[in-house]
Amino acid sequence: FRHAPKALFMTASFASVEVLLEEILKHPEVVADKLIVAYNYLKQYLNHDHVSYETINKQLDFVHHEMRQANRLQIAIADKKLKLAFQPIIDSLTGETAWYECLMRLYDYQGQLRSVGPLVPVAEKYGFIDRVDDFVLELVMQSAEQHPGAQFSFNISGLCVLNSRWLKRVTKLFSDRPDLANRIIIEITENALLSDLGKAAYFVVSLQQLGFQVALD
Repeated sequence: FRHAPKALFMTASFASVEVLLEEILKHPEVVADKLIVAYNYLKQYLNHDHVSYETINKQLDFVHHEMRQANRLQIAIADKKLKLAFQPIIDSLTGETAWYECLMRLYDYQGQLRSVGPLVPVAEKYGFIDRVDDFVLELVMQSAEQHPGAQFSFNISGLCVLNSRWLKRVTKLFSDRPDLANRIIIEITENALLSDLGKAAYFVVSLQQLGFQVALD
């Protein structure tokens, strides 16, 4: 008795990429970078099957810009060049400051403080957003220690909700400091909570047990 051969199904995709012959001969490493960029571009835009020379160059320039931004942010973290700006949140009934929202700032090349917000997606993409969250956490903790009469809030990235290491770090820092945790509001985006409801619920309850207030941003 012989088994009938099983059918084998395969799916193949084809695409074309424009490069210059001169580049291939003189700068093959640059061509290799462009092919990787083109591959990622085609994965993102599945309805495309061709990448022009101009598009590749634009995409490569964008990648280089992102990498410079990522490097800049990582250096700022290592050199402790990130600062907090405090935005007062006013109680609509009393007109008094209810708490201060902590906003991350970074010195630009002209020495001016700028928002780190535009760099957050870069940190998430290149896998070091946890370093940003760690640094913010430490700065907020220092602010709460230095200003015992004030209450603070800060945002965490959506990836924190699924990051058990970050939760362990928070627990280590605040397990014996309810006097600080009680004055800190941790803001989480709704999308982060919906990504994994079970882990999100455990994350929120764990923070609340430490004394934090948790709010949706």
